[in-house]
Amino acid sequence: MVLYSGILSLSPRFCFPNSYMGSTVLFNTAHNSACLFRNKRSRNRTIHNQYSGFHKKLRPGLSNILYKVPNKVTNLVASSSSSYSTCQDKYEVFLSFRGEDTRDGFIGHLYNALCQKHILTFKDDENLESGHKISEIMEAIKESKICIIVFSKDFASSTWCLDEVVRILDCKRYGNDIIIPIFYGIEPSIVRKQDGSYAEAFNKHEQRFKNKMDKVQQWRDALKEVTNLSGYDSKNFRPEYKFIDKVVEDILLKLSKYPSTYDHSKQGLVGIKNQIKEVEGLLGIGSMDVRIIGLYGMGGIGKTTLAEAVFQNLYHHFESHCFLRIDREEFHLREKLVRELLKDKTDNLSMESPSIQDRLRRTKVLIVLDDLDDVTSQFDNLLSMYKFGGGSRIIVTSRDVQVLRTVADQVYEVKRLNDFEALELFHLHAFKQNSDLARDYATLSEKMANYTDGNPLALKVLGSSLYSKSIKDWESALEELQSEPNKNIEKVLRISFDQLGRKDKKGYTAIQDAFLDIACYFLGEVDREFVESIIDRGGASKKISDLIDKCLIIEGQNGLSMHSLIRQMGQTIVCDESKEPGNRTRLWKAKDISRVLAKNTGSYEIEGILLDQSELENDVHVKSTAFSKMNNLRFLKMHCDKRFGWKGILLRKLGLSRPHKKESCKIIYLPPEGLESFDSNELRYFQWDSYRFKDLPSDFRVENVVELVMRESQLVELNWDEEQVPVKLKKLDLRYSEHLIRFPNLSGAINLERINLEGCKNLVEIPSFFKDLHKLKYLNLSDCDKLEGGIENLPLNIRDLKLRGTAIKSLPECIWKMKYLKEMDISRCQKLEKLPEIPEDCTSSSLGYLNITGCGRLKTIPELPPCLSHIEAECCTSLETISSWTWRTPTAKKERRYVYKVNHSLKLDIHTGNHEIADYGGTLAAQDVVVKKRHYIYNFSRCLKLDSNSRNQVIADRSRTLIAQDLDDISYLETVYPGDEIPEWFSHKTDRGNSVDIQLPPNWFNVTDTRFDFIFCIVFVYSSSTVAETRFELNFKTNNINSDDDCVYNYDGGWLPHTGSKDEDHVLIRCTGFDLESAFGAKWSSICSNFTQVSIRVFVEGKDVKWEIKKCGFKLLHGQGASKRQLDDDPNIKFQEEMKNLETQPTVSFELDDMFKFIWFVMHALVKLLSFSVSGGKALSVN
Repeated sequence: MVLYSGILSLSPRFCFPNSYMGSTVLFNTAHNSACLFRNKRSRNRTIHNQYSGFHKKLRPGLSNILYKVPNKVTNLVASSSSSYSTCQDKYEVFLSFRGEDTRDGFIGHLYNALCQKHILTFKDDENLESGHKISEIMEAIKESKICIIVFSKDFASSTWCLDEVVRILDCKRYGNDIIIPIFYGIEPSIVRKQDGSYAEAFNKHEQRFKNKMDKVQQWRDALKEVTNLSGYDSKNFRPEYKFIDKVVEDILLKLSKYPSTYDHSKQGLVGIKNQIKEVEGLLGIGSMDVRIIGLYGMGGIGKTTLAEAVFQNLYHHFESHCFLRIDREEFHLREKLVRELLKDKTDNLSMESPSIQDRLRRTKVLIVLDDLDDVTSQFDNLLSMYKFGGGSRIIVTSRDVQVLRTVADQVYEVKRLNDFEALELFHLHAFKQNSDLARDYATLSEKMANYTDGNPLALKVLGSSLYSKSIKDWESALEELQSEPNKNIEKVLRISFDQLGRKDKKGYTAIQDAFLDIACYFLGEVDREFVESIIDRGGASKKISDLIDKCLIIEGQNGLSMHSLIRQMGQTIVCDESKEPGNRTRLWKAKDISRVLAKNTGSYEIEGILLDQSELENDVHVKSTAFSKMNNLRFLKMHCDKRFGWKGILLRKLGLSRPHKKESCKIIYLPPEGLESFDSNELRYFQWDSYRFKDLPSDFRVENVVELVMRESQLVELNWDEEQVPVKLKKLDLRYSEHLIRFPNLSGAINLERINLEGCKNLVEIPSFFKDLHKLKYLNLSDCDKLEGGIENLPLNIRDLKLRGTAIKSLPECIWKMKYLKEMDISRCQKLEKLPEIPEDCTSSSLGYLNITGCGRLKTIPELPPCLSHIEAECCTSLETISSWTWRTPTAKKERRYVYKVNHSLKLDIHTGNHEIADYGGTLAAQDVVVKKRHYIYNFSRCLKLDSNSRNQVIADRSRTLIAQDLDDISYLETVYPGDEIPEWFSHKTDRGNSVDIQLPPNWFNVTDTRFDFIFCIVFVYSSSTVAETRFELNFKTNNINSDDDCVYNYDGGWLPHTGSKDEDHVLIRCTGFDLESAFGAKWSSICSNFTQVSIRVFVEGKDVKWEIKKCGFKLLHGQGASKRQLDDDPNIKFQEEMKNLETQPTVSFELDDMFKFIWFVMHALVKLLSFSVSGGKALSVN
């Protein structure tokens, strides 16, 4: 008969694995074996009797310990070897033996031991050998990973056995599969030399096969070959059961090195292979500690499926195993677990008895506890009193990662399917094997798969529900899903919400309220701190953390988000509160909101409104009392982001902003008298874009408001009662409120961080109270074209200041004393005539970005800030001089980050006042210093009046200084200015043309660094508006004239800056380079060692290009670990010597405090490491 070799979850019962969903059934068998035993005459009849009507054999109360069973069991229990192989793994072990010698003894015991370990074994019954086809035997041998040949006294007398040895060798000789000879009751030398009984047997064979002596010789050779393999001699092991245990242990070890042959796709399991591998890595099979691994994820994500797949792969490594599904209403789970692990059916078994505990302590077990949601009532009650044998593993699945953290050694998040995997799983259930039909439904299939957001449960449920349905049915189903989720999916997801607490007559629990707020108000990724401030009812941070732990929300690098199915589940809960939208706690559908505002049906139940105005089908006329009953309103956001999209932002970034253009959003009209009442003390967030009234609603309460956003409003002033102190206000955004002229004193807004008044064209000065806003980080007054006064009222703590397009004439000297100021945009300030001088006592400025583009009256810059890494000064048409640009970096020590790599043990992360040790790899050495790199962009294009000193001695020398002193920190450098000369410090240059020849020094590359870096400079001019990019052709040459080793390499050097000045020469300086290994392959170092010269040609590519490169210059660099070396000698300037004499050169040393800290950390590392070496002879700089 043929038995399915599935998992014996409840011996003597078989459980069949299936996909993510499917019937879950247990049935009894009369056999304990998981191995394959062939008996041709009785096989089919036995299977029929065994499994017909198996549903009747289910035992009540056993549904907790199970494996999933496919809908069609007949697909798994086959009636022939061929059909069997379509649904089952290949054989693991093939047994070859002489039946009369060992069938009822050693082979029988070995076979049984393999069965107990659930190793799929082929054992041929020799009594029926004449009925077997050789093809069947050959197939079994080919499929098996291990072939065991048991040599006994009379083995050689059987020509069938000898032929089988030959077949085994033929199948395995050129593969990686294993042959294990076992010498049972006979000396290996007798088999090898064919002495004794083997000599007698071969004498008979030679008489019998006189005309086929080559066949006899083939048998002899086969025996000699097999006996030379590593195997077992039975006389070395006593008693016999220990011998068998040793053989089985060896087989398990060998099998563990094979990848799983389980075909997950045939069981409907998609995208699970890598996750199985990762979980198995965490389990660390082979280690003798007892380890608990937790699997967590949202409902339907595949936690159970993954646990089942891992369980199936590994259970045979354990003495006992159990897969236990946690049922919250089942009271005898511990008894079921213990009985299964001990295979004990004794009546009145005492779970607390010392005997039970001792037996479990001596047993190596694999346990899966599926769907744990409480540590005390579930995990502790099940396992707290028991200890298990060395090497035991416990897998626990849960939706709550915090539950797992309290019991597990490590936790693993089960990942959602990617787009391709999701579509594959959906097709599997929606079309079965009909791939032709899938093509007709391609677009609809993709939409369905996208709707599920990679959730396997949803994919299976929706796919199965649409199987054999028409395209019209599919379209209808997809439309329905947009407004109402599938009930089967929602039922599973709803469990997580219900576990947050039970709804009472007053509403939801606090954490349920927080969940519903996020589901209804915050789409996409949103800042966590912002969410906490809006839902703040006490303990907001804890609530958010709990929701993350329970997999109801996701915390990523960019903020909080929510799976689309969970969001829809939350929104459905709110919709179920009432048929009348005005009686629900939260509104977000445009149709519902327009109805409530226009018909005045709002109530005190409403806590939040989210309206995307672009979704309105018609204009809305709001009743004056529409908000008068909403006393519990916490959140109001009526926005139209289309009016403030990326196009407008991009134009403003480029300094090309135009008057704000309205997009197609419907209008929300207010009555002439305005809104009568808006009295809600709970209001946290208020946004109303295009607010069409001059005043705020009456009784507007601002004490608890965190963000106030009224873009493009018709407000004339913010008119709340000045007795109200907006102490919680963090953001004020009134951009494009063109009628705004004043607002109340905000000095009490002690937490205000961002103010955006861009485009408020009637503002004329910055109020005096601004200097009291000590937490203000961002201030945008761009395009306030009447603003000219009050600049001195700017707070000193500001970080980002935008004054673009204002009427300011000058900046106060205090601007350089803003030690936190990182970015300043004063472009298109047409009345700005000068920048203030930098005071000598100003040593803390950290300004990195300055935009003065289009400041047409600006004639001179006394001094540029020392830390400036990006300046946009394009089209400063009156700019004549830049007096100086000092090189001092007072804040660099705080910004640079040095990571000292220590041999596979430590990471010394050195900041000023902030030191830490963490895992890292590498060897501590000077060349292993990793520095936080910067971009440097200096754009002075179209500043055509700049004098020669400003161009060549200030701007060009700035690039030279950076390259010489800060090259390791540079990830990108570009400098553009008007001019027609290559700076003299470029050692290789031309007076005309676009190419140079450079003689390579002997040490031009280093085998430890594959980078080939250089600085290039070109004088270019263009006569059209087309864009173009620079390209480089490098021709590496050898000294050998007849050599074929010359190599030409082409690569992209980046886009050319568009100067906008036709027929005007400009200079471009840029750092660039490429990877030698990428250019020349794995043997790059040997190839490059032959090169002695390189010709570099720079040219321009693009459509209808009318750019011209008039001159070019190059300077070679190459990385040497912690510092870059210049490889070419400058005949005109002693570059290194000159830089040493620069007055502004930074100190290349540690400060005393940093030195002691660094020494302490190195000594600490030395204690922890066995050995490592420190490269000497190179100075390290921590500036």
